[in-house]
Amino acid sequence: MPATTETAVRPAVTARTSGGRRLAAAGTCAVIVLGIAACGSSKTALSGPAIQGSTLTIYSSLPLQGATAGQAEGIVNGAKLALRDAGPKIGRYTIKYASLDDSTAATGATSNSAVARNAQRATSDPSTIAYIGEFNSGATEVSLPILNRAGIAQISPSNTYVGLTTNKPGSLPGEPEKFYPSGKRTFARIVPADDVPDPHKLKIELKVNGVTKQSSNTSELIFNVVEQISHLSERITLHPGDVILTGTPAGVGAGRGEFLKPGDEVRITIERIGELVNRFS
Repeated sequence: MPATTETAVRPAVTARTSGGRRLAAAGTCAVIVLGIAACGSSKTALSGPAIQGSTLTIYSSLPLQGATAGQAEGIVNGAKLALRDAGPKIGRYTIKYASLDDSTAATGATSNSAVARNAQRATSDPSTIAYIGEFNSGATEVSLPILNRAGIAQISPSNTYVGLTTNKPGSLPGEPEKFYPSGKRTFARIVPADDVPDPHKLKIELKVNGVTKQSSNTSELIFNVVEQISHLSERITLHPGDVILTGTPAGVGAGRGEFLKPGDEVRITIERIGELVNRFS
């Protein structure tokens, strides 16, 4: 068998907003780990700069003091749980998680200077693979340009400010471009931006190699988002950053005997939220 090399790269899953602007979408901590696994054991790097050595580090920057400390600790615990479930190693790489505090004891609130220090610590670490944060949109305005210059994928579990990803109403002049000095998008959020008025009236579409395979609308959900959260909350404790899987529309390929193969491109679009593209190799 031909030999293969194992090279980790900073993950950057190409996506596009509904307005046509590109962004790099990373997932939650668990998705980041899965992305690292997909990048390993390949002959060529998929995207982003290669990381030397045998350790990959995921940083988080959250307010661990003050009024939001409980929510931030829930996100940290979720990240630790995801890594524990995935295992400590991906191929030859050991996965390390570092939780940083962006708040101060004096104020019990997020400090922009602490945010900047955290982002600079991540950029100075050659093993950094991704960055979870910030909790507040204003803090992300500080860390995002720093991380973007270094090509580090950043994901926020709670940011909703429109201007971080689009110039739609509610954003300021020069946004979002001023947050991406490298010219490439490296930020994503796992909650909708403030410009989504009703999550139950959004078109959903999935294409494989340009051919539509699934097309539906969130209005077709058997149980809407509010009902699902209410039902789950009666049985388990939901924390910021938790992901609820709601199922999928009709058109799953297995039912037609269709399966993805190397070279296929899968494009998922949710109206007003964005577009996620994965290319299989």
